[in-house]
Amino acid sequence: MDDEGTVMGSEQVIQILTDRINAKPKSTADWGGSIIWYFVNTEEAYLMKFATDGKVETTEKSSLNLLKQKKPNAIINTSTDTMEMLLDGTIQAAAAMGSGSIKIEGSLESVFKLAPALGPQ
Repeated sequence: MDDEGTVMGSEQVIQILTDRINAKPKSTADWGGSIIWYFVNTEEAYLMKFATDGKVETTEKSSLNLLKQKKPNAIINTSTDTMEMLLDGTIQAAAAMGSGSIKIEGSLESVFKLAPALGPQ
């Protein structure tokens, strides 16, 4: 929830992730990969592409099927509620994955590059 007690939407989650990744691009530098964030509760999908400097190069919102055609390194299936709890430190990524609140398709190594952006800042 934000300061007013409202639940974050998918665009707000993506913006926070982008800001955090761009502030600390070291873990994604020299990679140049891409990740799809699929929010199961809103059925919204975003393809996040990374530049070789580690920063988010582009973010594209589209249908999951269309974004899958771009062959991302991984797809993260979760809800905006879970991401909000992850971003504010209420839950840890490992616990969310263990409970099935976050499901990963594809390269776990690619997803682990995002770890510095997750959790409270």
